[in-house]
Amino acid sequence: MLSEAHSIVEGHLFQPAQSSPTPTAWGRSPKVQLRQERNEIRSRLTTLTPDERSVLELIVDGIPNKMIAVKLDVGLRTVEARRRMILDKMSVRSIAGLVRDVMIANDLERPRATDLPEFAGPS
Repeated sequence: MLSEAHSIVEGHLFQPAQSSPTPTAWGRSPKVQLRQERNEIRSRLTTLTPDERSVLELIVDGIPNKMIAVKLDVGLRTVEARRRMILDKMSVRSIAGLVRDVMIANDLERPRATDLPEFAGPS
């Protein structure tokens, strides 16, 4: 999944699968709404600088700010500033929202609670 997320960061986009839309009460199908949202997210991704894209890639990998600073050989404050700019440019308030947007831009489906393995409890 991470390699697909990296593809959008590197500028490679996947084409959405074509299927017939299901009408909704609002007149637009969920597929049309998702396609529109995907296009808006992709448009926002194009506004990121190469440095911000590097930070985004590492954020999507779940790397903490301090490790990002070490990997990119920049200061922690620089990483924090780039992270704030990414969140602002992407119009999200959290890293969870950012990862969600990257998944949507890559046509990745998020796991549903019913798809997750059952929790067996402490052993």
